[in-house]
Amino acid sequence: FVFFELSPQIEGNAFLEWFNGDTWVSYIYVYEPESVLELGIRPAFVANAARNPEVPEGYHFRPPTDSLIGRIPMEFQKMVTTINGIHPNELAKTIIPEGPSKLNLTQDFRDPNVILGPDGKWKMILGSRDSQGGVILLYGTDDPTAQSGWHFLNVLYRDNRLGMTVAECSGLAPIDGNPQDPNTLWALIYAQLNSTDPATGRRDITTVHVGKFDGITFTPMFEQEMDFGTHAYAFQALYSQELGTLTIAWLANWKDWNWDTKPDFPTSMTLPRKLVLSADRKVLLMNEKIFKN
Repeated sequence: FVFFELSPQIEGNAFLEWFNGDTWVSYIYVYEPESVLELGIRPAFVANAARNPEVPEGYHFRPPTDSLIGRIPMEFQKMVTTINGIHPNELAKTIIPEGPSKLNLTQDFRDPNVILGPDGKWKMILGSRDSQGGVILLYGTDDPTAQSGWHFLNVLYRDNRLGMTVAECSGLAPIDGNPQDPNTLWALIYAQLNSTDPATGRRDITTVHVGKFDGITFTPMFEQEMDFGTHAYAFQALYSQELGTLTIAWLANWKDWNWDTKPDFPTSMTLPRKLVLSADRKVLLMNEKIFKN
């Protein structure tokens, strides 16, 4: 596919046409910069040859636009730079074409979480699995722009408890100070995919390990369950000196999902949190007064 962007700079209705003899258009998407965060990017035209099959309850992106069929490897890492957080500078490019070859991992190699490490270099945490259970991988780069030079550094953590498979949506965040401070403690958070809690029967438990991170190795000090919510997808965290560490995850346990709850499925369980350590640095506390309407 060839990507073109057109900014007509007009008000009111617009009419766009092309000549099929020398131009073949697959998709046209539209958005307004001032409202894209609220209204999103919307499909305005899809050619008949590129239309999705008539599948009830189907998602918008399927072959030929976003297929998992035929990818070798199935999962790899790409990035795109933007002008203003919305406009891409260029098409996305592959920065890590495949996972580490000598660890006998499955094709699971996903959910990149990029942070600035204690050594001032960019790190990427990725979830995978082997024959025993979940594996969390650490990658790094010396490139201050994070656009090149990504390479495998270490297996950050392994977990095979409760019948889990992939360490899903893993993330690492500083929780009680500047990430450049060697005394700062870090939280390693992930969902234990396919796990089952024997006490409650809940599936896909979300756990957090608190410990020290030197840029290469994570040394856990204690662990606790991340509240009662399970399966924290798309985990993101942001640290600032003023606010501390804020986190958000889309909590949606697919094992408990049913059609009756589907209308509220995408957003009803999105959960913001602030990570706060106890005075003795031995437990994470729940802070209920952080987020206001």
